[in-house]
Amino acid sequence: SISGIPGGLFAPSLAVGAGLGAEVAGLFQGVPVGAVVLVGMVAYLTGVLQAPITSFVIVSEMTENHALVIPLMVAALIADATSKLVCPEGLYHALAEPMVERLTGRPAHAPQVNGPA
Repeated sequence: SISGIPGGLFAPSLAVGAGLGAEVAGLFQGVPVGAVVLVGMVAYLTGVLQAPITSFVIVSEMTENHALVIPLMVAALIADATSKLVCPEGLYHALAEPMVERLTGRPAHAPQVNGPA
């Protein structure tokens, strides 16, 4: 976007996660396809954002399916750990770094100097 703020991450990630969940549902005989789709949604969104609580809460609120609370939480934690193995820095932090550098004139990870004490 013109503002430089990332947008459009939630819906596409949820859609891709749902698609992946539907594709692997056949591997889990006896498990309802809808449950595997929801787990896929949480796992993919968590992998993209590295925000397991946000991902879990979004899907839980969308579905109001309280029977899947524990499986969704477990999927979010596993996806978060796996994502951090691939890329230690979260997406929002990586996207915010150039904006912070542009606004402050120093790298986002540089220590802040508050002047004389």
